[in-house]
Amino acid sequence: MTLLDLEDALLARLKEELPGYEVKSYPDNPSDYVLTHPRGAVLVRFAGGKYGPTEDIGAMVQPRRTDWEITVVARHLRAHGGLYVLLDVLRIGLTGYQVPGCSKAFLLKEDFVSEVNGIWQYAVWLAVPTVNVERAEDEDLPVLKRLTLIDNFGETEEIP
Repeated sequence: MTLLDLEDALLARLKEELPGYEVKSYPDNPSDYVLTHPRGAVLVRFAGGKYGPTEDIGAMVQPRRTDWEITVVARHLRAHGGLYVLLDVLRIGLTGYQVPGCSKAFLLKEDFVSEVNGIWQYAVWLAVPTVNVERAEDEDLPVLKRLTLIDNFGETEEIP
């Protein structure tokens, strides 16, 4: 599963959980981001990954934990469906959520990011466990050039 697939699945889940808010990928230039939505926004970005020990079972396989930062931006902390409500909805809606092809998601932490002119930001870190599997390569095997078939009655057939 690619990072884009994972992010798309998380965005879809968050849009489902928070229909009255802006939900989108983290902007390419975060310092230029301006909250324009009247209630608030939720921004998602890949924050890094961790790999477990390899298992060689004919193919290289590794457990992989993808970590996601979900930044919540709101004009209020408590009132009008403020930031606290958003954090609770995120916690409830994402704990145990299973992206197709992955294990169940779990929360790592949540923390204050900033407050500027009454715009509050908190971040929630979510782990989505998955598996890293090597890409199958074509093996350079001998080419079959001639086949000899012998049936139960001793009849032989040669196939060029």
